[in-house]
Amino acid sequence: MNNETPTPGSWNVHTDDNGKHSVIGFGPLAHLGDSPRALANARLMAAAPDMLSALSELAELVSLCRDLDWTNPPEELVSILTTIESSALASIAKARGATD
Repeated sequence: MNNETPTPGSWNVHTDDNGKHSVIGFGPLAHLGDSPRALANARLMAAAPDMLSALSELAELVSLCRDLDWTNPPEELVSILTTIESSALASIAKARGATD
């Protein structure tokens, strides 16, 4: 593990007038070309900060929940799980291009 940090999100896909796809954050992050695969890669890259955040939250939650009695979960836990599920699904949609 290193101490390097990525360019802060939110990252987005940008398609220029020539059909070339890029990932934009605080300025261009990657220029990927004009193929369908380049667009799919750009979408996945743009979703990376959101997915990292959602997965970090999920890992923390799993760590906290290991020893709970799951027959009657607390309302707060259900609320947290709902929020994390929503974040994860939004990140997945972004990676798949559903939010372009």
